[in-house]
Amino acid sequence: MDRRFALLVFIVMLCMGFGACQGQVSSPPTSPLPDPKAHLLYQDSQDRFWYAGSEGLYYAKAEVLRQFTFDDGLLSYSFTGVQEDKKGVLYFDGPDGVFSFDGKRFEKLPVADDSTGVTTNWQSGPDDLLFRMGWEHSGPFRYDGSYLHHMPFPESPAEAAFRAAVPSAPYNPYGIYTMYQDSRGALWFGTASMGIYRWDGQHLSWMYEQDLTETPAGGAFGIRSIVEDKEGYFWICKGEGKFHFLPDSNSVEGGLRRMVYKRLPGITASELNGVYFMSMLADLTGAIWILSHDKGIWRYDEKGIR
Repeated sequence: MDRRFALLVFIVMLCMGFGACQGQVSSPPTSPLPDPKAHLLYQDSQDRFWYAGSEGLYYAKAEVLRQFTFDDGLLSYSFTGVQEDKKGVLYFDGPDGVFSFDGKRFEKLPVADDSTGVTTNWQSGPDDLLFRMGWEHSGPFRYDGSYLHHMPFPESPAEAAFRAAVPSAPYNPYGIYTMYQDSRGALWFGTASMGIYRWDGQHLSWMYEQDLTETPAGGAFGIRSIVEDKEGYFWICKGEGKFHFLPDSNSVEGGLRRMVYKRLPGITASELNGVYFMSMLADLTGAIWILSHDKGIWRYDEKGIR
């Protein structure tokens, strides 16, 4: 595989998910980076390739490399995602908060409190952005242009069984592992142990399949990857099956509608049996790129897996 293409694929896989790369329009830089401990990569609308390292946040464009540090308004270099609004403002999402970048400086977005008069009920406007702010919050944060508003998940029907089995869990089972926006604009939230929540702008739905969250050995993998293919089927965490989603149940329990779906056969290649996926991406040709935990990167299309 050509080195530049291999690097491009690697960058695509690293920055997949909600708020990930918006489609590469040029080749990324291939020269050695000054800070090799990159944990986030993103290409913005100005063709700048951003990455977060141990000593700062950087962007590279052509022959220009720019570094940002605490002196530029950052409080941390740990980020889990990036989004860009219609005005070209960038938002860097991390455990220490969400930081906006207007082209000059970074500013931490304020989190709403009770004095703002805005409730935490699930709602969203056409220009609102949603962030997760790390892995410990039980629901996303909605940015309305002024404040971040926490929208907590309703209690999962799977919580009682989880608490009984793991009474002293060392992590938040509602923590968001992945965020994904489908072709209809609905937002999907994969959690650590409470299944999947979906917000379509009006209703909040939920599903849980034990084998998607827990491995055969008993470890909690969580919902780390969701992708919709060109035929409208959804792939979640594994390749053995794909999901055809039907209209939700009309009954509402605890503020949640139950997702209704059929589970259909998926990838039959023995190489991926029992393999859980860290990330997935559907490219412009409809092929699905798969990043596994320890089995490398795979490409799946009508010709099969390779």
